[in-house]
Amino acid sequence: MQRFLARIMPLGILLACLTGLNLGLHLGLAPQEGPLTPMPYSTGLDRLTPPQWQEISQGLWLSEVRLGRQKSYRLLLTGHIQQEHSFEVIFAAQSISPLARAHFVRVKGKTLSSGFYDAQGLARSLAEQPLERSLPLEISLDIKRYTVGVGGVEVVSLPLRYRGGSMLLRLEGKSALRQLEVFAGIEQIRPKVTAIPKPGRALYAEDFLDTQRRFLVLSGSWRIGQGFLEQVETQGFDRVALAPIGPQSFYRLRVRLQHLEGAGGGVVFNLPNPNSLALGHLVRYAEDGRSVFWGHFNEQGIFVGQGFVRVEPPGASPHLLEVFSYDKTYAVWLDGVQLASSVPLVSSAGRIGLTTSLSRVMFTELRLEATGPAPNTPWLPFGPLHLHTTEGDWVQQGLAIYQRSSQPTVARAISAKSVRPNRLRVELRWDSPQAGAAVYIVPRLGFIEGGWGIRFSQGGRLATWGRLQEDRMDGGSLVLEGGHQVVTFELEGSQGHIWLNNQRLVTLPQAKEGFLVLQTLGGPVGFVPLEVKP
Repeated sequence: MQRFLARIMPLGILLACLTGLNLGLHLGLAPQEGPLTPMPYSTGLDRLTPPQWQEISQGLWLSEVRLGRQKSYRLLLTGHIQQEHSFEVIFAAQSISPLARAHFVRVKGKTLSSGFYDAQGLARSLAEQPLERSLPLEISLDIKRYTVGVGGVEVVSLPLRYRGGSMLLRLEGKSALRQLEVFAGIEQIRPKVTAIPKPGRALYAEDFLDTQRRFLVLSGSWRIGQGFLEQVETQGFDRVALAPIGPQSFYRLRVRLQHLEGAGGGVVFNLPNPNSLALGHLVRYAEDGRSVFWGHFNEQGIFVGQGFVRVEPPGASPHLLEVFSYDKTYAVWLDGVQLASSVPLVSSAGRIGLTTSLSRVMFTELRLEATGPAPNTPWLPFGPLHLHTTEGDWVQQGLAIYQRSSQPTVARAISAKSVRPNRLRVELRWDSPQAGAAVYIVPRLGFIEGGWGIRFSQGGRLATWGRLQEDRMDGGSLVLEGGHQVVTFELEGSQGHIWLNNQRLVTLPQAKEGFLVLQTLGGPVGFVPLEVKP
């Protein structure tokens, strides 16, 4: 034992010495916060002179202000309000030469942008906002976020990556700034009050018939034709074109898209900066077409997923993708079916646009409608079920629901959840000899293979039934005398039975449960829930 101790004693001493040396080096080389600037602090900006200011490069001035890492501050710049002038406030700078790891707020004319310098000194703008005035400018630094205000009203609020450090000013031409004040603690900057339009009001409509209207292309090869905007490049991710409108909030975004090659079409929304995806949101089809996913981009522009759901591949059929953007959350819908709700927003307002990845996609419609600050649930009761409507003009009349629009477009009402129709009896009432209607059970989101049901045309005088094969029914057909029709569905085990006016039409093997879909092509058509046993 003594021999063993004698052998390991020198090794132990060596390890102890190395540990002490490493600790000493760590303490010696670790960044030290140093003395902080006493608060409150004030200095004039008419003439920048030492020792308060040092010009470290042309137009870039280092102040004597040093901020603490675990403290909150309020920076206030005042001066003469001019129409056109430029300056940049750089704060929480961790490196001065070269300038890196710092935040900035930049004013250029009537535009304010804010972001950060990364470890390589590259400026990354995260938000861009138009300004009516540029002074007084206030920056409120909390532990995790900073908020920028002009004239006492909030302009933008962003995550705080860096804390403490130095403060600098970059000036171009004759400066309008006259005074800098720094206070300990923060004061609440008054949030900007945004007038919320009446829900349902049209904010923007794009049918791509005006070929002179220019989308802002961030990436990809986009071409506009009579009634469509197409992204033709099938290689690469996140091909984006932004709509030619300003930042939006509290809206329902409706986009109709059709995949011509591959899958991967969708939308981007609430982009704070029209030149970057950073802190914006995305919803689109996955490249294999078997799911739709959603999420946001972080400050570096890297995508962070927030969820996905499996769907039928989009094929070559048109699909309707919808996003409801509220004050703190958003919801996602596909072809009238809700995929997600109450998803947290990183940015509650910003630019909107279209996107593709590894796919050629044609967009034929983009519409914005105002929505309220909290989710409005557009459900209609149908027996014990709740249906969401898409397209058309759906109303409740007693126990029945009616689609009143006579326009020859497809309108749908879809159950909120998947149901198993142990017995489902629905009466269809016809108020037009040209109207068409259908009742389907669709096992998956989308209206492709696997769904089953019955379809009527010519005001209920022609019926076809069976399984859904793309846009066709693979079963039989029957000419009827007209009048109201009663449809019955029964699912026993894996067998689905379809009845019409108390006569069994077909028994389908391997039938599945799914979403109840009431569909019309023109109207008015009424649906009465005679018996609903899900």
